[in-house]
Amino acid sequence: MSNIEEVEVDNISEEELYKLAVSYFKDNEGKSFHIAYQEKLHLVALTQQASHGSIESASLPALGTFDIIGKERRSAWEALGNISKEEAKGRFSSKLLYLCPGFKDHIIIASKEKEQLQKSDETKLKEQQQLEIKAKIRDEEKLREEEQRRAIQDALNQQTFQQFKSYAEQQYPGNVDQQAVLIKQLQEQHYYQYMHQLYQKQQCSGESEVSDTIEMSASNIENNTIESN
Repeated sequence: MSNIEEVEVDNISEEELYKLAVSYFKDNEGKSFHIAYQEKLHLVALTQQASHGSIESASLPALGTFDIIGKERRSAWEALGNISKEEAKGRFSSKLLYLCPGFKDHIIIASKEKEQLQKSDETKLKEQQQLEIKAKIRDEEKLREEEQRRAIQDALNQQTFQQFKSYAEQQYPGNVDQQAVLIKQLQEQHYYQYMHQLYQKQQCSGESEVSDTIEMSASNIENNTIESN
């Protein structure tokens, strides 16, 4: 049976359990719980094995002659032999669960917090996805409206070009650049006048769908009277 199954949580991995155990041990040993010296030596040795592997593979400095505690810690580490780092982590978590009943409650709280965080992240992800979908729809609508606007303006420009060209030639004879500027101004004015009249017709007829009215206007351009400027 794994350490997770002993605590009856299903969203905490063995690696997460070990990290919780080390953190709980460092923060609470000697405060909220006390364990025997030999048990503490064993737990510390397990953390060394979990981090560095067997003591034989670790490059350690020599201990002082009177470093009794250091020697006892290395002796406890050496006693673990060649167990793997993963096994050392599992033994540490199991040992702490056995020695410190309060650690089980700590794991359960951590599991609930992780579950709440995951739900919060999922909610934020869904909200972000919805915002992206709405933004995409808005962009597509803007693109479609721009394409329709250009289609209407191009049709109007084709219809009025000769009329505006003649008028511009009268105003600026021989000046092609000024004629082009005036033609462009007249075309823009005519477009906005046309759209304004179309909007007023929509209000009177009670039509509400913008896309429908734009399509209608594009198909009826040839039927509208062009007022000379």
